[in-house]
Amino acid sequence: MKILRIVSTSVATAMSVLLATSPALAGDVYVPDNVVSTTSTNVIPMGGDWPTSNRNGEWRYQTQLNAPGIGRSGFITDIAFATCKSGPVLTATGFEIRMSHTTLAVPVGTFAGNLPDPIVVRPSGPFTYTSQAGVWTPVGLRTPFHYNGSDNLTIEIRYRTGSVAGGALTCSTDANATNAPYRAYLYGAGAYDARITPWFAERHGLKVRLTFSDQTITPSGAPRLGQPFTFQLAAPGEGGKPFVAGSSFSEGPVSIGPLRLPLGADQLLAITTGNRLPSIFTQYTGSLDAAGAGSVRLNIPSVPAFVGVKFYTAYIVVDATKPQGIAGVSENAPTTILP
Repeated sequence: MKILRIVSTSVATAMSVLLATSPALAGDVYVPDNVVSTTSTNVIPMGGDWPTSNRNGEWRYQTQLNAPGIGRSGFITDIAFATCKSGPVLTATGFEIRMSHTTLAVPVGTFAGNLPDPIVVRPSGPFTYTSQAGVWTPVGLRTPFHYNGSDNLTIEIRYRTGSVAGGALTCSTDANATNAPYRAYLYGAGAYDARITPWFAERHGLKVRLTFSDQTITPSGAPRLGQPFTFQLAAPGEGGKPFVAGSSFSEGPVSIGPLRLPLGADQLLAITTGNRLPSIFTQYTGSLDAAGAGSVRLNIPSVPAFVGVKFYTAYIVVDATKPQGIAGVSENAPTTILP
């Protein structure tokens, strides 16, 4: 296969070929105006001084993004905000993000009503959000959300025992802007599991960057010593096409033009793309099924020193009709080996 020869011959050569010629299926959308620059500021829920007495503690925050402001469908693989202060602007426990399609035109006063079919995209856990002022900083989703492109979208962020840096305002959008996001929120003791809120249908939600990918890779199961481990692939519209996967110890990304390859050019990438350890990396090439689904498999050696090792995995889809035979590149899936 042409792409296998390219990748296995030289990692450096492969990187230059991929980056210079491949189309970018991943893309960033800034809601609601699709403009990179930030606008006004808002403290909810990622930082700020207003109201000072309520900076810390529990938050439950929902923002409703209207479909016209998003403007496309696909897998949402990450979200990002731009703060107005640098440093660790938020430290919290129980930090969780959920998403849901909604047919509501305007949020209602019940959190469940705004989130009718919730999907956990970042499981509850400790979280520190560190950013640079005016720079879009991703939060780090763990599971992609398949957005249908026609319904509105609710994003819910909630956390416990939050500690927010004073003055770390989060850039938002003018309430009068076209397709300005709505918001519903509650803060203070009990907010995390609250059912209702008196603050909803306010059109001044946070400006947000959504990262889309038409190809996703999702870990399946637990990556334990001496056990096989699988990644599930999804590339809608690419059914029946070959794929080539790779892993690396760093996530890069390496970017030239619009394309982002989310792997580092290290020795692990050379090993996995070069098929040098087929007994471990047993299914790093293959073909997607008719629906564009597939899987990548590796056998994790039973070596205690591997516990805690973190690596990243991504894949490309091969298409002879595309430049250099590459249809697109997925996001990466971070994985840490367990005992």
